[in-house]
Amino acid sequence: MRKGTLSGLGKDGGLERDISLAVVKADHTPAVESVLAAVNTTAAIIAIKNAFAGAAIQGTALLGGWAWNRYKFDRVKPVLLQVQKRIQSVETEYVRREEFADLLQDAFRRLGDQPDPERGNWIRNALLKIIDAPKDHTENRRYLRLADELSADAQKVLTVLPVPVNQPGDLIPGPKENLRRRADLSPEQVEEAIDELIREGLINWERPGTVTPAKNGYWNPSRGEAETS
Repeated sequence: MRKGTLSGLGKDGGLERDISLAVVKADHTPAVESVLAAVNTTAAIIAIKNAFAGAAIQGTALLGGWAWNRYKFDRVKPVLLQVQKRIQSVETEYVRREEFADLLQDAFRRLGDQPDPERGNWIRNALLKIIDAPKDHTENRRYLRLADELSADAQKVLTVLPVPVNQPGDLIPGPKENLRRRADLSPEQVEEAIDELIREGLINWERPGTVTPAKNGYWNPSRGEAETS
């Protein structure tokens, strides 16, 4: 068996550790080494801002099996490059904290395990929004979880919520019927989606039945730009 290594970064950025990755077939070695090189390069650049975050990337790569499960690395690779560039350009204090490393580890674990490309995009959008305009760490973790776990129907309802009412006739059937038509869902699906969004604190269901996004900052990870209150 051949081995590849991930060179780890310690708290001071100078600690090196070798993590051996077993390669079953010798002809897999070039592919594995290319993944390791990409991970180490990205981690080193991120570690300039946050050594914990650089180590978190390497640890997630090892535990997630990116080197031998290439499809997982294909899911995370474009986001790694985007995060690397974004971290270099922002000056928020949050990206320098140890808790950001925890968030990054959670985000890339979810990305690697997420087979749905659309939902993977939601996780990416959530992570980039957090880097640009972070909130409380608990809220950031919650937003990331919702991007990964919120039902598809609830996401559809969120997507059509900001659409303005262009015709008076849209108001006649009522807001739930209006949402049903715009999201292309059944009445039962709309009811369940609204209940889910209310439970998660993402929308307000106001009387006489007006649906509005909750003013808690992040709320629609299907969109690419940060939405803040």
